[in-house]
Amino acid sequence: MKNSSFFLLALLFLFSACHPWDHPADDDTQPTRTVLVYMVAENSLSYGNFHEQDLNELLTASGEIPSKCHLLVYVDDTDTPRLYLVENGSTSSKPRLLKQWTEDMNSCATETLRQMMEIMTTLLPSKSYGLVFWSHGNAWLPGSRTTANNRKAPASLSAPRSEPQRTIGIDNGGNSFSNTGSKMEISELAEVLSDFPKLSFLMFDACFMQTIEVAYELRHVTDYVIASPAEIPNPGAPYDRILPCMFSATTDVEGIIDEYYHHYADSAITISNRSAATHGAVLSVVKTSELDALQRVTAQMIQRYATADEDKNLGEVLRYFPLSMQSIPEFYDMKAYMRHLITSDDDWAVWLEAFDHAVPYRRATEHWYTSYTGRYMYIGSRDTYGGVSMFVPQPGDFYSMLFSQFRQTSWYPVSGWPTVFP
Repeated sequence: MKNSSFFLLALLFLFSACHPWDHPADDDTQPTRTVLVYMVAENSLSYGNFHEQDLNELLTASGEIPSKCHLLVYVDDTDTPRLYLVENGSTSSKPRLLKQWTEDMNSCATETLRQMMEIMTTLLPSKSYGLVFWSHGNAWLPGSRTTANNRKAPASLSAPRSEPQRTIGIDNGGNSFSNTGSKMEISELAEVLSDFPKLSFLMFDACFMQTIEVAYELRHVTDYVIASPAEIPNPGAPYDRILPCMFSATTDVEGIIDEYYHHYADSAITISNRSAATHGAVLSVVKTSELDALQRVTAQMIQRYATADEDKNLGEVLRYFPLSMQSIPEFYDMKAYMRHLITSDDDWAVWLEAFDHAVPYRRATEHWYTSYTGRYMYIGSRDTYGGVSMFVPQPGDFYSMLFSQFRQTSWYPVSGWPTVFP
């Protein structure tokens, strides 16, 4: 930590000589928002240079960064980590390099994220902050049972349970394209962020991260969670289109989702030099201040309607994993499942009102591409599409193998499931 402290002091000295950012004279001179894009790309995502494409998109749109806003980009790929400052009007080829480390760092270690958060909040103190976590993702699933490919992480039932669980990111530690390596637990992410000002938004540019289990874990550290409950295409978010929305006076979460959605809905996107396809996009925003209300009514309905018997009609419920992948636990759409579960129209209206407050905006193309099978999956009925997934316990050995991990989420004890599956 001595080296990082020295680096931070050096940066403060450098910026104090050039800018009035570090110690604003009054509130009017304080930057409105600083956003950190945290790219954990020391994995297969570097193979296609997707992180470089996204950095170039940020530079292309840099003219849209308001004068009192700032953008930091941390990149860890097959080279040593770098930290950039993207300023208003940066050239499309050369962002301002603040630091290139001489040795590799584990970007899935909490101390690395903490260091970048300290740099952001100390170097560029602002009225509000945003964070984009860019990498592979597997939501609440046990990290020890995953190997990522195409921004998703399928499970392996034979792997041990002693490794990290509920994870985001992969850092292979070898400056290579391997997807075997360190991961950050969602609870660790929440712990780090709890030591800093509450974020205006936390966006996951990674697969499967919009789950009720993840959002509930993060409810105290960010106002909004923007993510997808499904796989996302390797190119990820169109940063040249969403950047202005990230820096709006009040976070334009609807604009972020709309621009992301239309980027994939309106035209075929080149995924590699060999293929182009309308890969689709499934997106939503969770308003964390409404999650406690959603938790209470969800627990009531699960206790009222769920049983420990096998639900043989779950195949009718929208899920975000291919039906043919029997070794992977299903991520069911939360709204679709609760509509399936709740038989009273009055109770459904009560639950739906709480859900719509907690998930105020969502968009989805008719289908999205899944690399598991190389095929499309379909949203189906718009009436039951919610854009947030949830784990639905079922009896049997397959599901019991996941329960030791599911019980460790913050969601499980308050979800209503302990009365059905203790």
